Amino acid sequence: MIFSNSTSQQDCIDYKEINFVLADEKDFTLIVPTKSCAEGHHLNLYIFDNDKHLRKLKKMPSDKSTLQCHVINGNISHYEKITDDHAEITLTITDKVNDFWDSYIEQIEQRQENVSTIFDRYRK
Repeated sequence: MIFSNSTSQQDCIDYKEINFVLADEKDFTLIVPTKSCAEGHHLNLYIFDNDKHLRKLKKMPSDKSTLQCHVINGNISHYEKITDDHAEITLTITDKVNDFWDSYIEQIEQRQENVSTIFDRYRK
């Protein structure tokens, strides 16, 4: 995933520096580079099915419809610097494609359930 900061007109295409932490129906929690955004900024989050296309991306295209990805827009409701280089942000979703979002949440919940099952097995 990568994003475009509509407020500062800055793009963050270094997908290896953007890490997913948590998602629910209205928020996304991400780890991002510290200077890429701030609380109150509006982000356009571009989510790709795989990073094959991202590896070839050198700069954000002016016509973002060519990215062939899912787009989620939101405002940063929480920003916390966790290291000199990274911050944890909460992106409150302002609009989304519901079918994609529902399937994405379902996939995340399944992965979280799988991790819980593995931990339960380990504890026994």
